[in-house]
Amino acid sequence: MGIKGLLPFVRKTHPTLIKEIPARWLSPEIKGKSVAIDGPLLTSRFFFATGGQELEAKRMLVGWHALITTMRKAGVTPITVWDVKGDRIWKRKEHQRRQAIRQLSMSRYLHEERRQERLERFKGLVQGAIAAAQLDDATEQLQEKNSLNHLGANIDSVILEVQLSSRPSSRRRLQLSALSSTAGNLRTLDKGSHETEIAPGILADEESELCLELPLSEDDEQILTEAQDQTEDVEMKRALVEPDGSYTESLRQMALTAEEELLLQDLARSASSDVNNSSRVRDIAKDVEDLQSRARIVAKTYARGHSLPAKWEIEEVQQLLRVMGVPVVLAHSPFEAEGLASAMALAGTVDFVGTEDTDVLAYEAPLLRNIASGNKPIEIIEGKAVRTAYDLTRNQYIDFLILSGTDASSRIKGVGPVKALKWIREFGSIEAILKSDERIRQRVASDYHDEVDAARTVFNDLPPLPRPIDLEPRRVEEKVVRDYMKITHGIILPAEGPNDKEYSIQQRSDQLEEDAELAQEIFMQQCMLEGEC
Repeated sequence: MGIKGLLPFVRKTHPTLIKEIPARWLSPEIKGKSVAIDGPLLTSRFFFATGGQELEAKRMLVGWHALITTMRKAGVTPITVWDVKGDRIWKRKEHQRRQAIRQLSMSRYLHEERRQERLERFKGLVQGAIAAAQLDDATEQLQEKNSLNHLGANIDSVILEVQLSSRPSSRRRLQLSALSSTAGNLRTLDKGSHETEIAPGILADEESELCLELPLSEDDEQILTEAQDQTEDVEMKRALVEPDGSYTESLRQMALTAEEELLLQDLARSASSDVNNSSRVRDIAKDVEDLQSRARIVAKTYARGHSLPAKWEIEEVQQLLRVMGVPVVLAHSPFEAEGLASAMALAGTVDFVGTEDTDVLAYEAPLLRNIASGNKPIEIIEGKAVRTAYDLTRNQYIDFLILSGTDASSRIKGVGPVKALKWIREFGSIEAILKSDERIRQRVASDYHDEVDAARTVFNDLPPLPRPIDLEPRRVEEKVVRDYMKITHGIILPAEGPNDKEYSIQQRSDQLEEDAELAQEIFMQQCMLEGEC
């Protein structure tokens, strides 16, 4: 996902470098321009996004169609760039890390499944407390006392289960303590829109951004990054060895668990009180419903987090783009989509790179963020302006980013952007930093120099540009796209005009089967246009 902690650091130190565009595609800065879109990343965004149940299985196709349609209405030309499968030696460690994250996501999903079971029992206890609190006469009051005593024992049992199942490690407690002031942000994340519900690997980066939103000094950064690194190291190793074994909760899970325990304790106090607390118990019932709803969102996030879009799903997306006349450009190993897209932007072939991957800033290309989030302003960040703002040479800038952490290189433990920038300004290069202090040399892995060389190569060696003919969009009749989506995928597109409707799924019928030949004809027409038949 790019350079670790770079965006929060830029927001804090040079906020004017990140330009918010509330009008999105209709803004003069973007309208009529061209954008090279990071296909794999955007597909993952749509894959991990939640949506209406009817369109759940088609969310990637719907997401891409909506994005391309919206861009074109503003006169923006989309070009998509995709990775071709191949060995990228420089990224092997990152692939291993992501595999471990997926396995960790499975463990956390199972943890949320157990939480849902507990919350169902919790709801039963609350209903029992409400029923007990409604008893009126003297005989029933005696029964109430016995009933509440019984409830108290059951509540204590559930509290103990929560405590045993969710106890964080001592290192994680340190991290949570450092992040206590972000509790409100965590709750906001839990209640966020469907567009913020994304892969746990991405969530891990977002949690890191929350960490770095704190007013960090160099010492604070060292404590926090060391805690993050050690937690990640331990969890990754555990996940690789024992996918469903011991682990620590994510920050969002910890927030849910803390709230769950507080509500249980509140219910226990109400059950043991001699005062009629029916009003408070009803409030607890509402709070439990709210907690359960937010916990389901978290569970759904982790349910998807241990999987990836299948090859056939990606091929479906690419075929839809071809049907819509959108260029599909391929980045061959050892290069990646964001690298090729950045090379295109630097060459003037396109105006922007559309992605969330901050590697684009390492290439010094212009980055567009939030392009798939319709309810957020698009953000424009000029890579060259970032380097200039910190008054670094090209080589110093790359070393600063490598020290911060990249997909090709691990971080020196305890080092984030704050210390990385200080060191680069003081010593000028990674080699000079390591030479200056034996203690720093002892904190790096034996192959760290190889990683640094690999990262420098990634950011300095640009891939060859595509042929101009491969970048030319084609005009396609709307009916062709509409028929393709309806017949091939059963998706009914919104009607054009003042009474636009949402995307919907066509009910399977005999007519759909009869139209199979037409679907094949549409496919062959597009295939021949692309010269791939």
